[in-house]
Amino acid sequence: KKVYISPVVDDASLEILACTASYSPDMELVLGMLDELETKLPVYSHPVIHSDQGSQYQSPTYQARLKE
Repeated sequence: KKVYISPVVDDASLEILACTASYSPDMELVLGMLDELETKLPVYSHPVIHSDQGSQYQSPTYQARLKE
């Protein structure tokens, strides 16, 4: 089976800040990654997120979650 990952890597340190894996590249995968990331970032941080622009990352649900 194919496994999809949705990692967040700090560009400066190359540290993996959050990562989820799934057999399906669905919204649950990317929203789970954001849930994990949210627990690890300081409240005052304003990260810049770059994605591969797959359909999940272009969805209104994902975009609204980023704005939160």
